[in-house]
Amino acid sequence: MVMPFRKYFFLVFLLCVFLISGCDDVFLNDVSGILISTDLDTRWKAHNTFNFLSPDDRNIALDDTYSFIVVTDTHINNGKAWGLEKLKDVIKSDSDIKFVVFTGDISQDGNRVNIEKFIQIAGTLDVPCYPVIGNHDIYFGNWKVWEDLIGSTCYRINCTSATLLILDSANSYFGAKQLDWLENELKET
Repeated sequence: MVMPFRKYFFLVFLLCVFLISGCDDVFLNDVSGILISTDLDTRWKAHNTFNFLSPDDRNIALDDTYSFIVVTDTHINNGKAWGLEKLKDVIKSDSDIKFVVFTGDISQDGNRVNIEKFIQIAGTLDVPCYPVIGNHDIYFGNWKVWEDLIGSTCYRINCTSATLLILDSANSYFGAKQLDWLENELKET
C-alpha cells in the first residue's frame, strides 16, 4: 500500500520539527548517547567503591528532626551548572538540612568536565551529597568517568535514624544482582 502524499508530508514535517527543537546538539547527544552507554552488570562490579564520598559522608549522624534536599536532572553541560551554585545559600539558610541527594542526570553527557563541575559545587555545600547515576551520566561510554570520579552507582548510607539505599537505574532497570543486594540490605535495616 502506498502512503498518500499528505500523510508522508505530515510525517516528514513532524520529524523536522522534532529535529529543529533539538538543534543545540541535545537531541543528537540523547540519540547517539543511548547507543553508546554501559551495561548495568559492568557498573555493578564497582558497587561500594567510593572515590567521591568520604567515610564520614557514608556514616552520618542525624538529629531527631532534620531535612534534606533532593535535586534531579541538573544536566550540567559544557561546565555550565545552570545556577546550581545557589544551592549553597539555601543550605546555609536552614541548619536542619543535613544532606543532598542528586537523583540522576547530573551531567548532560557524562563528560569529565561536567562531573568535575558537579564535584566542585558539591564540595562547597558543607553537607554530604549523594549522587545517583542517570542515563545521561553514562552516555558515550562515560561510565569510566563516573567510576573514576564518583565511584559506585549502588551503595548504602548509614545514618543514626535512617538508611539511604542508592540504586542504579540508568539503563531503566535494576537487574537481578542489584535487586538481590537491595533485598539483603532491607533485611538488615
